Amino acid sequence: MAAATAATVYVLLPIHNGRELTLACLGELARQTHGPMEIVVIDDGSTDGSADAIRAAFPDVTILTGDGELWWTGAMAMGVDHVSGAASDGDFVLCMNNDISFGDDYVATLVEASAANGRALVASFCRKQGDGGVIIDQGCRMDWAAGKRVTSLDLLREQLGLRGLATDDLAAATDDVLNEIGELREMDWLYGRGTLIPIEVFARAGNFDARRFPHYGGDTEFFYRAGQAGFELVISLRARVVNIESEQTTGVHYRQGSHLTWLQAWRVLFSRRSSYQLSKSFRFIKRCCPRRYRMRNKLRALRTSLAVSYGRTRLGLWLRRGRLAGGRKNGMGILPMQETVSRGKTVPTGRQVPLGRMGKMPMPRGSRPKITFGIIVFNGEPFTRYCLEALYPFAHEIIVVEGAAQGAASLATKDGHSTDGTLDTLRHFKADRDPDDKLQIVTRDGPWDEKDAQSQAYADLATGDYLWQIDIDEFYHPDDMRRVIRMLADDPTITAASFQQDTFWGSLDVVADGWYLRHEFDMCHRLFKWGPGYRYAAHRPPTVVDDHGTDTRAGRWLTGRHLAQLGIRMRHYSLLFPRQVQEKCEYYATQPWGDYAAGAVTWAEENYLGTISWPFRVHNVHIHPSWLERFDGEHPPAVLRMMADIAAGEAYVALRDNSDAEALLANKRYRRLRWLMKFMARCGLPGRTYRWMMKLRYDAKTGRIGRLKGGE
Repeated sequence: MAAATAATVYVLLPIHNGRELTLACLGELARQTHGPMEIVVIDDGSTDGSADAIRAAFPDVTILTGDGELWWTGAMAMGVDHVSGAASDGDFVLCMNNDISFGDDYVATLVEASAANGRALVASFCRKQGDGGVIIDQGCRMDWAAGKRVTSLDLLREQLGLRGLATDDLAAATDDVLNEIGELREMDWLYGRGTLIPIEVFARAGNFDARRFPHYGGDTEFFYRAGQAGFELVISLRARVVNIESEQTTGVHYRQGSHLTWLQAWRVLFSRRSSYQLSKSFRFIKRCCPRRYRMRNKLRALRTSLAVSYGRTRLGLWLRRGRLAGGRKNGMGILPMQETVSRGKTVPTGRQVPLGRMGKMPMPRGSRPKITFGIIVFNGEPFTRYCLEALYPFAHEIIVVEGAAQGAASLATKDGHSTDGTLDTLRHFKADRDPDDKLQIVTRDGPWDEKDAQSQAYADLATGDYLWQIDIDEFYHPDDMRRVIRMLADDPTITAASFQQDTFWGSLDVVADGWYLRHEFDMCHRLFKWGPGYRYAAHRPPTVVDDHGTDTRAGRWLTGRHLAQLGIRMRHYSLLFPRQVQEKCEYYATQPWGDYAAGAVTWAEENYLGTISWPFRVHNVHIHPSWLERFDGEHPPAVLRMMADIAAGEAYVALRDNSDAEALLANKRYRRLRWLMKFMARCGLPGRTYRWMMKLRYDAKTGRIGRLKGGE
C-alpha cells in the first residue's frame, strides 16, 4: 500500500461557469490526506470569472482553457493529453465534476481501492444533497442480449437483501453497512462523477472520444472500452461524495411530469445536450454492443428516445392514456432501455427473469461454486500459457494431463511428451505464475492409451463442484465465464452445460461453419456437475454420470442453443495455425473413422496448408459441406495478447497466409452460393443434397469457382 500512497494523482476538473462550486471543490481537494496531487482545471469558456478566481485562491492549480465547444468529453481529453507526458508508471487520473463534496480521505480511499483490486478503475458512491440522501447510480452491468442493464442501485439492493436488510429504501443504507459491503465489482461501465483511472489505461484503451461522444456518453463509452481492454471496473462504497444541487446545467432538462412542446421534444431527441440524443445512443451501441444484438438494441434506443421526447407531448400523453387503458405498455407502448431488473422483480414482459439470464448479477460471498478445469494437452503451443492465464481467475483448480495418445505417438518424443515445449511451459507456469497453487500437472512416460484415459486422469483428481473440460485451443470471453458461473451459483440444480462454437480458420477474422457444425456437432459438451461418486464415462462425446450412473445431461442441462441466445459461445481456435492443423489431421488419420480419417491428411495438404482448392470443404470434417465467413465479434483478451506476442516475436509460431481466404470471402459467386448452402442447412436438408456444391473447385489465381470435369 505504500507504493499506492506514493503515486501521483492528477485531478482533472472540467468547468463551464459555476465559480463558487469550483472554489469549494478545490478547497476540499486541498485538504486531502493523499500525498502527491496535481490539479488541472479545464475551463471551457467560462464567463463568470472562474479562471481569475482560481488563480487568486489556488495559484498552484493548472488552468487549461477552451473556447466553449469542448464540452465534458473534450475537456477530459484535453486534460489527459496534458498530463500524459508528465505522468509516470503507477500514477492515476481522477476525473471529477465541480458539483460534488467529499471528505478529507476521499482520494486516499480511491487509491487504496484501486490497489486492492489490481489497479482497477474505481468510481465513487454518490448521494444527492438533501432530498433524503437519494443515491445516484454510478455504474451498471449490461446484458445486451436482453437489452437490460443492472444498475449499481440494483446491486446494492442485492447486497442489502443478503444481509437481511430492507431493500425498498436505499437512502437508509448507513455508512457502517456500506463499509461492510465495501465494493461493487465487475461493472461493465462507470460514470465520470469522481472516478479514478490508472494512467496505463490510456495507453491500452485510448483517450476519451470527444468526436463521437462530445458530452453525454463520453464517460460510459470510455469506461466500457477500458473494461474490454482487461481492466476491472469497481465502485467503492467507502469513497463517498455528495452531489450538490445547482441551477447551473449544461444539458437539456425539463421538469418531470411537465408537457413538452414539439420543439422541446425535438431538442430531447436531437440536441447533443440531451442524454437521450438518438445519434449518440446509436453510436454507443455500434461501439459497445456485440454485432448480433445491435439492431434490437438500436430499436430499443429509438423507442426510449421517442417515449421521453414526443411521448411527453400532449399528443403522446393522449396516446399513452389510450394504450394504458387497453394494456400494460409504458408511454407510447414503449419499454425504455434503461429499465432494470433485480432478483424477484417483475419485468415488463410479465414474467420472471431467472437471475442467471442477466448479464453481471451479484454473487453472494462464499456461494461461488468451485470449478475444476480439466485439460488434455499435447503440442499445445503457443496456446498453453494464455489458456491457463484465462482460466486462472475462475479456477478452484486446473488439472492438466500432458502427453500423446497412442494415435499421436509418432508426433511425440520417445517417452510420449510434447515436442514443442508444452511441458516446459507448464512447469514454468507452475513455478512462476501459480501463487495460489491451483495448477496440477499430470504426465507419464510413454503414450496414453487414448483420450478417454487422459480425461479420466484429471477427473480422478477433481475436487470441485463442477468439472469444466477445456481443450488448450478453446477460450471463452471472461464476461461469459462470469455469467455461467453465476448461473451455477444461483441455480444449484444445473447439472450440465454445453456450448456452441465459433471455429477460427487461419486468422482471427475468419470462421468456418457448415452442416456438420450445425447438425452433428452443434454443441460441445463441456461443463458437468461433480461430486463424490461421479465418474467421467467417455471422452467422445464427453459424458459424466452421477453417483447413480445417470448422465448429467439428463438433469438440468443448459444447452448450447440456450446459452448462444444469451450471447455465450465458445471460441475455438482449432484451425488457426498450420502446424496445429497438420498434427490434428495426422492424428485423426489413425482413428477408425472411415472416409473422414482416411482423407484427413489429404484435406489438410490440399485445402489448408496449401491454397484453398475446395471452397465448400473448408472444415477438417471434410466429408460434410462447410464454408468460410467473416467474424466481427469480440475475442477473449488472452487470445489478443497471444497474437500480439506472436507479432512482437515474443512467441513463435508459423502463421497461415490467409490471402486466399480473404479473396474467397470477397468473391460474389461464393457469397451467393454460401447463402444458398446456409439456407439449405437452416431448412435441415440432409448432407447429401449438398454434394454438387462440394465438388466445386476454386482457382485462387483467377478467382473462378466451378465444377471439375468428370465430377470429382
